[in-house]
Amino acid sequence: MVTERRLPQWLKVKMPGSDGYRRIKGLLDDAQLNTVCAEAQCPNIGECWDRGTATFMILGDICTRACAYCAVDTGKPEGIDLLEPIRVADTVERMGLRYAVITSVDRTICRMAGRSSSRRPSAKSATGCRTPRSRCSSPISRAAVTLLKK
Repeated sequence: MVTERRLPQWLKVKMPGSDGYRRIKGLLDDAQLNTVCAEAQCPNIGECWDRGTATFMILGDICTRACAYCAVDTGKPEGIDLLEPIRVADTVERMGLRYAVITSVDRTICRMAGRSSSRRPSAKSATGCRTPRSRCSSPISRAAVTLLKK
């Protein structure tokens, strides 16, 4: 006798496509921003974006590390977009977030390590940054510091 196996409800993932998901996707696409959610192919993207949350990923969408567990593209990073922090702050406000999480790809060109904090983009939101902190004076490190101070 073959019985049908039912998965627990908490293990089931809904396909993205709700109104909330489409709203967040539209905001992120319009602002040309990356998220860990999309770049790492997170299976919970539909649930999180439906609730109006996202983890912003700054400094591009190409990582210099090749972690076996991560789906973020690996390779040589492109240039840094110095207007990105402005777009992130504007999007955080448009999303109406009370708290925003910002992370970044790894750029091992300058032996970056550690965590840095950032000021909030508006009086109504807090920001938690988990980004590499550079120990060299290349244009990449100066741009990263600029991104964190915005």
